[in-house]
Amino acid sequence: MQSTDLVHEAVIRLFLQSDVEMKNRLHLMALAGRQMRRILIEHARARLAQRRGGGAHVDQLAENQDVSARELESLLVLDDLLAQLRLMDARAAEVVELRFFSGLSREEIAEKLGVTVRTVQRDWDAARAWLLDAVSSRAAE
Repeated sequence: MQSTDLVHEAVIRLFLQSDVEMKNRLHLMALAGRQMRRILIEHARARLAQRRGGGAHVDQLAENQDVSARELESLLVLDDLLAQLRLMDARAAEVVELRFFSGLSREEIAEKLGVTVRTVQRDWDAARAWLLDAVSSRAAE
């Protein structure tokens, strides 16, 4: 999926939601990142369903993209692992989401979450270690 298409789709979805109040720039970036994550997951599921003959409708945004099934499955694994991490450590999962999908810096994440930059770094380090271990465990299965 082209990055500009992804951003446009996220912005459209954000502004179509009538119940969302954007408090400031960081809040907007967090909401946009969450929307982009959802769009990427929907896109990956649709593409994999199409490749498996599921007859799923695929967005016109995805028509001309050549992404391997492995990359799509990796995205779905990441989404699943982030959901598991959220159950164990919600703030660490949010740090990953804000950094990975929203592109916020450690300083911006600290400001958004109301914690220190050092806390954000500890959460990032712990989440990254947990995610790497979880990915390794899944690969061994």
